Amino acid sequence: MTQIGEFFCNRRVLVTGGGGLIGSAFVEQLLRVGARVRTVRHQRPTALGGSVEVIEGDLRDREACLAAMEGMECVVHAAGIGGGSKQVTLDAISMYTDSLLMNTQVLEAARLAGVQRYLFVSNSSVHAKSETPLREEDAWGETSRGEPENETGMVKRAGETQCRVYARFTDMRIAIMRAGNAYGPHDNFDLEASHVVPALIRKAVERQNPYMVWGSPAVVRDFIHTHDIARAGLLLLAGALPHVCYPINVATGLSVTVEELVGLVLRLAGHTNAVVQYDPSAPPASPAKRIDVSRMRAMGFQPQFTLEEGLRQTIEWFRKERCG
Repeated sequence: MTQIGEFFCNRRVLVTGGGGLIGSAFVEQLLRVGARVRTVRHQRPTALGGSVEVIEGDLRDREACLAAMEGMECVVHAAGIGGGSKQVTLDAISMYTDSLLMNTQVLEAARLAGVQRYLFVSNSSVHAKSETPLREEDAWGETSRGEPENETGMVKRAGETQCRVYARFTDMRIAIMRAGNAYGPHDNFDLEASHVVPALIRKAVERQNPYMVWGSPAVVRDFIHTHDIARAGLLLLAGALPHVCYPINVATGLSVTVEELVGLVLRLAGHTNAVVQYDPSAPPASPAKRIDVSRMRAMGFQPQFTLEEGLRQTIEWFRKERCG
């Protein structure tokens, strides 16, 4: 049995956001190793099978969070109000406020319930714009450089700070993972609210022509499959130490341009005659996010999915869901 399997087998684990992109990957991994998994359903449908305990509740509410924590040993906090650059631009206040409230209520409820271990799922949006590879310390405490480029990064950085305080003053073992640009099954394919990968996949599967891409083709990002995010996160959670809390970057270390990503999606989806047009009306984003993964590699973790393999699997999943 793997290190993850040995630790989580029969453990009671709450995964917030269990029906979402990243949360569902954690649920899948935990079920595979025999964990006893619970998640909370609010507005988004959750189709996770009979092996998962699903309870109703709003994680912005204190009592709902306390009920969700009852009897839990570990928590993976993957819930939040997210979306692509367009969604963040259009609804920044509610996205920030609701996510901050969730982070606060879930973490405090975990403390009150005596949860032993806690994982906060953050991401690279905590960083300011940078032309150099992003190291963990570049957005951590006194060594931080600049401000996050949008409200998603602001609320994630605030959540990390909350975890740092709780790790210092409680006995709960807390880990923080900073994921690169996540993609995979169970993503949000709504073109008004999606991130870049699901938007490109949907347009390619639907054979939209012209094939519109929001933003610049030169933007560089590190895309990582949620399967690998969940594996790394559970490894961090299993190894969390008392009163020590430090973020770890979880990415591939291999960045691609949006133009390269577009070409790969179109080829894998078979939409090779697409006329690609870029919409420059998108708000300015960091031109490049290259992530330093030296600490991740030092702990012995390597992603399993190549970008091509992961995109192929995600396209197949979307086609099945769309036609099913």
